[in-house]
This record gives sequence, structure tokens and C-alpha cells, in this order.
Amino acid sequence: MALQLREIALDLDEDESLLPGRVAAELGLNREDLHGFQVVRRAIDARRKPKVLRIFSVVFDVADETTLLARQSDNRRLSLWQPPAVPQIAARERHHRVLVVGMGPAGLFAALSLARYGFQVTLIERGEP
Repeated sequence: MALQLREIALDLDEDESLLPGRVAAELGLNREDLHGFQVVRRAIDARRKPKVLRIFSVVFDVADETTLLARQSDNRRLSLWQPPAVPQIAARERHHRVLVVGMGPAGLFAALSLARYGFQVTLIERGEP
């Protein structure tokens, strides 16, 4: 089973290729011990300007997850990786039309997600009164 390490920070000018080395150093491993290394989340942390950071969550495999988890038991950012659950929608439910009210970021994302699942979406916006 794969492991996930969250909240790995890189400066804006640092290259993403440094991530495997940073993860290995933090966990006390060699870079070669990490297999199937994959970035699963990227974010920007601009709370402490002017020091803006890029924040990553990564997934990787090691030979012995149990031993590593035991050695890193105080590291709350390290855990077994659980892939995000994808909702399953039955085909018979898709014949209904869906109305999404509001064309803000949430409304547009909801309409896009529903359309990708095969729903017929009507998107409306009230606009200026």
C-alpha cells in the first residue's frame, strides 16, 4: 500500500524535481528507496508575504511501510494513502435535468461536474436586478 506525505513546502523559485529528495531526507531514507513517486496535490501558501511557498502532497511506495510508519509515528503528515472516493451514479438517475442557480465559481464547478457525469444541466444567473 502507498504512503502519503502532506504539506511539503518549496520556495517559488525551487524546482519540483527537488521533491523526492526532500521527502527522502525528511523520512531518513535514500532517494532510491522511494518508488512510484507522484504529486497528488499542489497549493500556494501566501499567508506570510512576501515569503510565498508552494505546498505539495505526494504519494509513494517504500519496501516496508509498516516499519517506516512505526519509525515516523510522531509525524502527523505521513499516513497510508487512501485514493479519493469517486461517487458512483446509476445510469437510470441521469435522465433527469439538473438546474444550477448561480454562475460563481461553485456554480460553474457544480455544472461542469454534473455534465461530466452525463446529466443535462441548465445553468442560470440572476445578474443585475
